[in-house]
Amino acid sequence: MAGQSEYPYILSYFSEDELVTNQYTIHTTDHIGSSSHTSVEASNPVTENSLCIRMSFDTKESTVSYIKQYHIDNGYIFVVVESKSEKFICRCVDHKKGCPWRLRAAYSKRSLNWEIKKIDGIHTCLSTMQSADHVNLDSNQIGSIVMNSVKENPSIPIKSLVAEIKNRFGYSVSYDKAWNGKQKALAKEFGDWEESYNELPRWYQAVQESNPGTIIQCTGSPRLVSGQPDPSCYIMERVFGLLDHAFKGLIIASQLSK
Repeated sequence: MAGQSEYPYILSYFSEDELVTNQYTIHTTDHIGSSSHTSVEASNPVTENSLCIRMSFDTKESTVSYIKQYHIDNGYIFVVVESKSEKFICRCVDHKKGCPWRLRAAYSKRSLNWEIKKIDGIHTCLSTMQSADHVNLDSNQIGSIVMNSVKENPSIPIKSLVAEIKNRFGYSVSYDKAWNGKQKALAKEFGDWEESYNELPRWYQAVQESNPGTIIQCTGSPRLVSGQPDPSCYIMERVFGLLDHAFKGLIIASQLSK
């Protein structure tokens, strides 16, 4: 959709209107604490994203995801120095070769959001744009990248996702990495398979309580542990359900057909 940001989790970077006009706003704070705004021209702010101090995000996950995307877009690589519930620090993979780039992000109790607190230096290392893959292009990031494609078509082939990443970023990811990325996108959009199965007993109970007389029957086989059946754990194979009013409707229809 035109005008829709590829990075909707950025809270204080650029607005939808600014994105349409290829311009974004960096929110900063001057020495007396008042807000100021610096407009920066960008030929394509969605793909040529920048990292700036005081950029604000809604979660740690979205903060790290944006940092990854910046490095993927520009061909740099970072490594994690420290990652805690309220702090994230990373630096260039070539820090031992003299690249000074280092970033610190943390949760702000004042704004209740994650913010980029400090960026030391700039990347002076060589870009990896010519490499086949990118270290920071992991399955989590792939899941974020292909989210829209998976949402529109949950059965989209893995090879199509591999081609999408290649066309958009120039990197060739493995089938396994793309498959894992798709599974994470599916889980984020539609829910985790195991969590969904665990919710089924509660769903059965709710249906039966709201529709007295409803019949629900599950069939399965015991899980094998060291080659032996474990009667305490069953693998569900089929579920049969019949609402009470549907059951009564079948009885009436059967009587009328006689």
